[in-house]
Amino acid sequence: MNLSGGTCTCNTGYFDSATSTCVTSCDSTCDTCSGSPTNCLTCKSHATVSNNVCSCDSGYYGTADNCQVCDSTCVTCSGSATTCLTCKSHATAVSNVCSCDSGYYGTADNCQVCDSTCATCSGSAYLFNL
Repeated sequence: MNLSGGTCTCNTGYFDSATSTCVTSCDSTCDTCSGSPTNCLTCKSHATVSNNVCSCDSGYYGTADNCQVCDSTCVTCSGSATTCLTCKSHATAVSNVCSCDSGYYGTADNCQVCDSTCATCSGSAYLFNL
């Protein structure tokens, strides 16, 4: 508990409940909360609060207590960095693997258009494991 300007405030991650003062911790997804552990006021890094619930930002996925960045080939992912829900431009996720669309070839983390003189191309043999 902190004393500031004559008012006691709870440390980050704790809140006042009906039965105790600043001893109950917020839910692991909340940075600050009020009234109950799951009534989030602010979230930890890379998460946004909406209707008092913290959700990971686009490009991040939730673990037990924070948001981790998705693999560089993913736009969105879930459960792990490499389980992509959506892929970058000109790629499609099939069975959690991003593959470049027809007319494109894979580089380290995106799909490039094939040369206009080619019917097909392969470039590098990258497949994005999502």
